[in-house]
Amino acid sequence: MKVAVLIDLDNIKNENSLSRIIVELSNKGELLFKYGFYSNFNDKNIKRILQQYGIIPVMFPSFVDSKSCSDISLTIKALDLLSNIEVDCFAIVSNDSDFISLSNRLRESNKKTILVTDKQSINKEKYNYFDEGIDIFDLLNPKSNIEEILVSSKELSVDVGEKNEINTNQSEKIDIDNSIVVDNIKYVDYSSESPLIRDLLTKIQTAFNNIAIENNFARLSMLVEYLSKKGKKFDPRDYGHTSKRIKEFFERKLNQYFDIETKNSTTFIKFKTEVMR
Repeated sequence: MKVAVLIDLDNIKNENSLSRIIVELSNKGELLFKYGFYSNFNDKNIKRILQQYGIIPVMFPSFVDSKSCSDISLTIKALDLLSNIEVDCFAIVSNDSDFISLSNRLRESNKKTILVTDKQSINKEKYNYFDEGIDIFDLLNPKSNIEEILVSSKELSVDVGEKNEINTNQSEKIDIDNSIVVDNIKYVDYSSESPLIRDLLTKIQTAFNNIAIENNFARLSMLVEYLSKKGKKFDPRDYGHTSKRIKEFFERKLNQYFDIETKNSTTFIKFKTEVMR
């Protein structure tokens, strides 16, 4: 599916939100176009945001009501793109509820519509006028918490330097500083690795809870993008690999922790499900 993304930057320009939105929409299909509509020329962050996410700027000077100008400009662009036979879906990113009529028009032309918004800003019933609704709040607040995991079992031994015994009727917090949570119940011990590799595995663990995954698999490209945002550009040579080939690094250096699959030239990665000792 090929998607046209139309972002109302006058009311959604939080960088963390945009990052999660772009990743989520990328999981829906190929982002053919990304347009950002704004009227505040004095906003110094706009240019940086546009460049960071590859968003095409659509500047619309406001003479009366900046909100109305941005909305009208977004609607006009959507109708212009309606004649593009390559576009299968329109994703409208806005906290305004003024795009129901636009969605109806697009759907009449057999185009799928997605509304990306904050549930606190509009009535969720308005999602019914779109084929799909994505809540920004849910993207920013993933349900899983990797810092603390509640475990109830007969007896579970976890290697974290020392063994932790959990009795039958206990429900405790597990320190996972040197372990990776797999499916919330299984653990991979990596305490014997070098500090560099331990740090990397911990970052990857965090990444898996913040990027889009499907059936426990994440796109390798999205994982690398996330790791690069947390510091300098990710380079396998910083972790003792002989080349900068990322897929090769995971297959050779970290193969005991990850499964790698390639589908239609796209590489996917997931943690192995068996317990490693």
